[in-house]
Amino acid sequence: MSLSLKSVLITDEIDEKCIKILENSGISVLKNTKFSKEELLVEIADVFKFHEQSSLDYRALKLIPG
Repeated sequence: MSLSLKSVLITDEIDEKCIKILENSGISVLKNTKFSKEELLVEIADVFKFHEQSSLDYRALKLIPG
């Protein structure tokens, strides 16, 4: 099984080299380490709305600590 990534949301500090590797591979990178819980849920929901017909499990949203 292969995975094709078009974009990545990064919410923890990582080395800029990692971001450059992703971008050089054609992956769009959004890095924000200061999301509130509500802002993070909005970003995740935006990703999931494009996959409503897929087998993605929305229960994963409940795993975000409050």
